[in-house]
Parts: sequence; structure tokens; C-alpha cells
Amino acid sequence: MALEPNREAQALRLGTAIHAGLEVLYEPTTWNVDRTSIHALALLAFIKAYPAPDGDDNWEAEVALGKGMLEAYFSWARTEDIGLTPLSVEQKFEVELQLTWPMLNEPTFYAGRLDAIVQDRHGDYWIMDHKTAGKFDPEEFLVMDEQVTSYCWAMQHVLGIPIAGFIYNELRKDVAHPPEVLKNGTLSKNKQQNTTHDLYLAKIRELGQEPFIYNDILEHLLAQGNKFFRRTFVRRSPRELQLAGDRIVLEASDMLNDPSIYPNPDRHCTWCSFKAPCLARMDGSDYEWILTENFHKKVDD
Repeated sequence: MALEPNREAQALRLGTAIHAGLEVLYEPTTWNVDRTSIHALALLAFIKAYPAPDGDDNWEAEVALGKGMLEAYFSWARTEDIGLTPLSVEQKFEVELQLTWPMLNEPTFYAGRLDAIVQDRHGDYWIMDHKTAGKFDPEEFLVMDEQVTSYCWAMQHVLGIPIAGFIYNELRKDVAHPPEVLKNGTLSKNKQQNTTHDLYLAKIRELGQEPFIYNDILEHLLAQGNKFFRRTFVRRSPRELQLAGDRIVLEASDMLNDPSIYPNPDRHCTWCSFKAPCLARMDGSDYEWILTENFHKKVDD
């Protein structure tokens, strides 16, 4: 039906705006430009992509969260990005499948869009995908993600180069803060507080205190690592990509041959924009009214 919601959900619009900032950050033509200048432009892109909606009292807090996430990410990525060279951002792809629509005799395509394509220091090419989430999924979920493999397969055809795999570039929807200063002038040793090893150590030095007093909490934070960002490399072999292409053709064939359509509830329903009309249709309510009032035709960009 080519519909999209009149008002994007907060979780989705924050992620969309973060992506806009990261698109500027990883733009290949400015990759070697002074990073401080690019960081400023990336923040402007984020703000431009996150206009204040009417009657939304949470907008200022959400913008502050997004800016805090990006600023912390810039600092973290300075080290993590060493050895990576962006080749493209917001890369569209379209691969023609060896199938035709039965009724119209027209070609069939597998199409999509990627956040970025990068090359590592060894010369391998990777697809990078930016993810924002309230918490990180177990890494085994990432390894089993079929979308990863299908995108790698598609880009090999589009670019004519081998794709080594997929990079999950994850940003948690939270911002670290310096440790709490207690009434006696010392720092809180609560291991649950939202801080990092670097922030804790910086606060110790700012107050002119001795780090050895806080050895326990510092060791804990160092072992914990950065819980706000995560980058996972998922490598795919040529054989895996070949089999993925075979599966895509089979799936497309099923779709073209009058498949049965039925609800398929899953964990993705939690953030789906169509949850309300979907539930209405399942319980026999007027889902068409919900679609008319809350959705509009999507315009392709």
C-alpha cells in the first residue's frame, strides 16, 4: 500500500536523525577534513533531521540525548575508525533476479539501501550498518542475521568486488556522565552508575585526588569496557553469499506466485509503526479508518 505514518515514532525519528549525523561523519569526500569541523556539521545534520513536532514536550530532552550520543560517539570513534576508509554512504542497490512477474512479464529486482561501505587497512570491503537501540542484543543474534548476508550478496553484484562481511555499528540510547560527588567530597563507588573508566579517572584528577583510593571501581569500569557503543564484524564466506543469493531467488519466486498472507507476530512488532492497524485487523476492528487517519502515501526519494 506504500504507506508511512503521519508522525514517526520517537524511537524511529531519533534513529533517523542519528543516521543523518553519521552520514555526514562518514562522507568519503570529507573524510580527511579536520574532524572537529566535520563533527560540528554532523551535529547540524542531526538537528536539521529532528525538527520540533507540534505539541511534543519531550523534544528538547530527545535532542539533548541525541547530541550527547553523537558527541560521545565522536570521541569513541576516533580510535575505532583508525584503518577504515569510507567509500560511499546511503548506497542504494538493485540486483535483477532471474525471475519475471507471471502476469506482466516484467523483471524482478532485489533492492535496498545501505548506510555505508568501507575498506579496512587490509584492503577488504565491508558493509557498515548504524544501529541505535535501548540495549544491545546478544552477539549471536548478529551472526545469525540473514539480512547481513543478503546485503553482502547484493553489493558484490552491484560493485563487482568481493564483500568480506558486515559491520554492526551500534549506539545505545544513553549518555555517560561523570561519577557522582558525595557530600564528603569523594566520588561514589556505586558500580551501577552511568559512567566510564575515562570519565571517572578524569573526575579524580579534576578533584586532585589519588586514583589508588578508587582502584576497585576503576578496575570494574575498565573490565566492563564501553557499554554505550559496540562495533561487531561479521565475516561471510563466498559460499555463504552464493547460498544467500539462491535463497533470495526462492523467496522471490514464492512471493510472485500468489502466496498466502497471514500475520507473523515477532519481536519486531514492538517498534513497528503499523502495530495499531495490525491489531485492529486481527480483532476485526476498523483498521482501514486507522490507516486513513494516521498514515499517508510514501513518496520515494
